[in-house]
Formats: sequence, structure tokens, C-alpha cells
Amino acid sequence: MNLQIKEGITLFDRQYQSCCGNGKHSHYLPEEEAFRIVWDEGTRIGITRIADVTGFDRVGIPVYNSIKPTTNGSCVQHGKGLTRTSSKISALMESFERYHSVNPDIKSFEATYDEVSRDMAVIPFEKLLHIKGSLLRKDMPILWTEGWDIANNVKTAAPLAMVELAGKKSQNKTFKTGHMQVSSNGLSAGFHILEAIIQGLLEVIERDGITCHTYKSGALKLPVPEKLIEPESIPYPEVKELFEIFTKAGIAPFLYDCSTDIGIPVYNCFLFDNLHPEYMCVHGMGAGLHPREAMLRALTESAQSRVVFNAGSRDLFFQEEFEISCNNSSRAIFPIAQKQKKYTFDSTQEIEEMPDYVKQINYCIHKLKSSGMEQVLIFPLVPENNKIQVVRVLVPGAEGYIVSSYYPGDRALDYLKGVKK
Repeated sequence: MNLQIKEGITLFDRQYQSCCGNGKHSHYLPEEEAFRIVWDEGTRIGITRIADVTGFDRVGIPVYNSIKPTTNGSCVQHGKGLTRTSSKISALMESFERYHSVNPDIKSFEATYDEVSRDMAVIPFEKLLHIKGSLLRKDMPILWTEGWDIANNVKTAAPLAMVELAGKKSQNKTFKTGHMQVSSNGLSAGFHILEAIIQGLLEVIERDGITCHTYKSGALKLPVPEKLIEPESIPYPEVKELFEIFTKAGIAPFLYDCSTDIGIPVYNCFLFDNLHPEYMCVHGMGAGLHPREAMLRALTESAQSRVVFNAGSRDLFFQEEFEISCNNSSRAIFPIAQKQKKYTFDSTQEIEEMPDYVKQINYCIHKLKSSGMEQVLIFPLVPENNKIQVVRVLVPGAEGYIVSSYYPGDRALDYLKGVKK
């Protein structure tokens, strides 16, 4: 799309007033109404069905699949929630993210880094999320697209490969885009662009925290994160209820605090199967402005992980990830986790509830800048009149997914060296 958000947060304020002036967001639509909208829009992009896969595990936390045939990549996306309807919505939103990131409504151009940086703001070269063995140089032509840096209110360019996901342009010109990490990190869908942006920001912060703590765990020779939370110290009834659901199913949830110096709660929940110790040790992650939100996301995503493995419904699976999952059984890791020191929940993570998205976005920008990440780039991937908005959020300097080609940045290396707590 033509960049319609170039006035940054100022325009966000206007959009907020126009669609949410009554103090409520589209996010808070009644579940059935929200589902009707997302399903109607889903059929327009080729989603053919949703499938209830909850029964592939004994936990019972709702998990659904959304199926869109002929998708470039994975045609099955997954969703979870505390209710069946919210789980359906979650799965359908994942399909929107995949579809529009493969078919983004954005323009691109070919240029060298030196040429782009002379004409407009650009991501620092060393923060372009290079992969191992990258041959990218500042004088090498690659494909670029324009976004908006909402932290500094300026149009900013980024390599197309960092914005679209397995897109046609990237596939047709692999050599011009194959130097940087390509992942779904920061892709987000919402009923309004503001909702999509805040969810994308939280996903980037979540991934950064998980990666940093994974490097720290590696330095400590631990197969799990270091900071295990004492369940009895968690004050939230909804979280305690999910703990009870897992426990009654014969599964032990271990919740780890993976927050970083950014100061936004990030949690990683590992599940150990008491009835079948050879079952793989799965985990789920979550970030939120309030720790309750982050915990609920981590717990429900861990349940989703079990179901997806059991159902065999993930049709895009990296061999290395599969082998790691199979080798890391509950029997191997559970004894180590049981001996870990347990930490009391840190109540200082709690903040005053922020009911509007503009304040939430500004809060995240402030926290990221305080940790040395000066740019927050957003790229709308659909026309502004779409009922479902999809964006890509990039935060240069934040860590990405750990895969075989991953090249860690300064933050991950600091945690590896034990500099950061």
C-alpha cells in the first residue's frame, strides 16, 4: 500500500478516535461477532475450513487449525485460546498473517545500501539481521521497501526480505534477498492497524527475550531457562486455573521468567508429561504489557504445541527442530528442572492497565529506546480499508529466531557472556 501512516503516532491518534472513540476497541468485540467478521474475510482469501484439534491431547485447552490450501509455505495455521471461539479467531488470524506476508500490498525497488542511505533513513547495516555466511555488501544491489519508523516519525527503508515472508519477489530473486534472516517474527493481524502493531511489537519483544535467555541457558549448560517461577507466588486466578488443568491431566507446567532489560514481561512455559516420560518436552512463549497476559499466552501456547505435534498438522517443519523435540523428552529434562531454584513472582512487573492502543504502543517504544533500540519500523501489508489489518514490525537490534543460519546480535552475546541478568 502507499504509506498512509506517515504521520506516525499522530495519525494513530486520529484512527483511534475514529474507530474507538467510545473507549472500546475492535479487539473487544463480542467473540461471536469478531468470529463472524474474521471468518467472512477469511473465505475471501481462500480459507476453506477450520478444524477442532483439541481432542488430540488430553489437556482440553481449545486449539484449532485454519486451513488455506495452496498457500506458499504452510497451509495450516494454528490458534489457541481460553474459549473455543477465541481459539478459532486466533487460528484464522494466523492464516491472514501468512497470506498477506506472502502477497503483501507493498512496493519495492532495487538499490545498494549506499544508495538508499544517501536518500532516506535506513536500518544500520550491522543490524540488518545477517545470516551466517552472508555475502551482503553496502555496494550490492538488493530489493528494498519503505516503511515508517514510529519511534522517530520518519520514513525508513528496509530490505524486502525482512518484510515479506516467502514472497514471490523474494523467491524470484533469491540472490538479491538471501542474505538476511527470514521469519514470521513481528507479523501480526488485528481488527485495526493499532491492534496489529501492538501485537507485532509484543511478538518481537517475546522473541528477543526467549533468544537472549536461550543463550544464557546455554552458557549455564541448562536445557531450560534459569528463572523458574514458584507457582504458589503467582497471584492471578486465571493462571492458577490453567496450572490446575495441566496438573489434572498428568502434565507438569514449569513457568519461566524470560524478561530482559526491556522491562516488558516475557514468559516461557515448559510442559513435562508425568504419564508418558518419553513424550517430548514442549514449550510455549508469551509476552504482554501485564505479566498475567504474558503468562496466559505462554501457558496456552504450550498446550497448542502438544496438540500440533500430536495431530501432525504442522506441514512446514524443519528437520533440526523435529530432532531436537524428539530427543528432549520429559524423562531427560524433568529431573534437571525439578532441582532448579524457584523464584518468587516479581510484583514490580505489574503496571497500570492501559486501555488504549496508542498508549500501549508508546509505552513499548519508550521501553525499547531505554534498552538501546532506537528504531521501531512498521510495514502495513494490506490496503487501509481491509477489515483485517496485517503489519510487519521490525525492531533493529532485537534478537530473532534461533535456527541453523542464525547469527546472534550484541544482545544475545551479552547474555551468553553473562553480562545481562
